[in-house]
Amino acid sequence: MSYLSVKADRRDLIDAHFDACKKSQQPYVLCRRRRTKADVEFDFISFDKSLDRIFEQREREIMDRAMEIFHRHKTKGATYHISAKVMAMRGLTVESAELAAAELYKLISGLIAEET
Repeated sequence: MSYLSVKADRRDLIDAHFDACKKSQQPYVLCRRRRTKADVEFDFISFDKSLDRIFEQREREIMDRAMEIFHRHKTKGATYHISAKVMAMRGLTVESAELAAAELYKLISGLIAEET
């Protein structure tokens, strides 16, 4: 399993991806595509409460590494909101968003694997 790349209006696929992430305790990372731009989103909501401590203890590291990902892939006009538990990178090109989503998924899944 990995991140989901999907047209922004495909709620059915987004909901199914969330359910699969929750069941398998994998990061809930989306790449919502539009015509030429895309948004990347992560929400820790797919994880059991018992994993909260990872996000709390490694908050600064998660945020710093997510910012590095954003800066590597940002395009003109792109914006972000990043915390340890919820992230959004908006207005990236589709190609940049796909790369950022893959890196964000790898970051979060790697941290979870290290701690469990």
